[in-house]
Amino acid sequence: MNVSLTRELETFVHDKVASGLFQNASEVVRASLRTMKEADAEREQLNWIRREVDRGWKEAGSGEFVPETAVKAGMAAFKKRAAARKPASGQ
Repeated sequence: MNVSLTRELETFVHDKVASGLFQNASEVVRASLRTMKEADAEREQLNWIRREVDRGWKEAGSGEFVPETAVKAGMAAFKKRAAARKPASGQ
């Protein structure tokens, strides 16, 4: 694969390698793509949360409510997924 970068991005990559944080430009690009992938996943989850909150407001407005136990179970599952995505501290 061959990738063309703007001068600004090329300088950014060079500076990252020069800093010693990365061995070469490929490492910088891979790390950047991983970060983008994580951001996409977080954005997707945030959109899901927004849709669920919107749905909840609409249901509440029409007199429909979700039992507290279901809300707590959903929040526990959300926290578990969020914790699984984050690396353990110190790594």
